[in-house]
Amino acid sequence: MITKDSLIVAAQEQTFSELDHETVILHLKSGVYYGLNAVGTTIWNLIQQPRAITEILDAMLTQYQVEASVCEQTC
Repeated sequence: MITKDSLIVAAQEQTFSELDHETVILHLKSGVYYGLNAVGTTIWNLIQQPRAITEILDAMLTQYQVEASVCEQTC
């Protein structure tokens, strides 16, 4: 179960490229591409190092104008 204290980190078998605040990720083993918008890109950049969910939430609340309850439900 993932809790607010859980550590999250991007998987090593992925490569990515960022363009205009959006990110494209390629999972090297499966060959599947993923696209992230600006908010997803912010999270992606944060999880390049292990981070607790609470750290990610705090960063999102600092960067974006969103209420904590809305941010927590979305995440």
